[in-house]
Amino acid sequence: MLINTNKLFCYWLQGYFEIGIDVTVNQEVMLLIKKQLNNIEEPLGSFTTWLYDLCLYMESMNYNNALCNHFSPIIAGSLNSVFFHVIDNSYLTNKPNEQLQAIHNGTNT
Repeated sequence: MLINTNKLFCYWLQGYFEIGIDVTVNQEVMLLIKKQLNNIEEPLGSFTTWLYDLCLYMESMNYNNALCNHFSPIIAGSLNSVFFHVIDNSYLTNKPNEQLQAIHNGTNT
C-alpha cells in the first residue's frame, strides 16, 4: 500500500499502534515512520510535521531508549487526537465521536 497522503499515513500509524501490545517506539520504528512520512506527496499537516520534526530530534539524540519510552504514549495520544478532531469528523456517520474514539482506543464494547 502506497502511503502518500497525511490521512493514509495516520491510518497506517494507527494500525501499528492497534496491533501492538504495550507498543513503544524505538530506532527501527522511528526510521520506518520517517520513511513513511517522506512518501507523503502533499504538504505535511500539523501532526505529520510535528512527527517528522520529532523523528529528526530523536535521530539527533541517537534514539535514546528513555526518550523513545517517553514519546511513545505522546505519539499515540496525538494520533488519537487527530482521529477524534479531524479524521472522524470528515465522515458522515450517526455514531458519536466518543464511540469512534473508543474504537481507536480499543475500548469499544
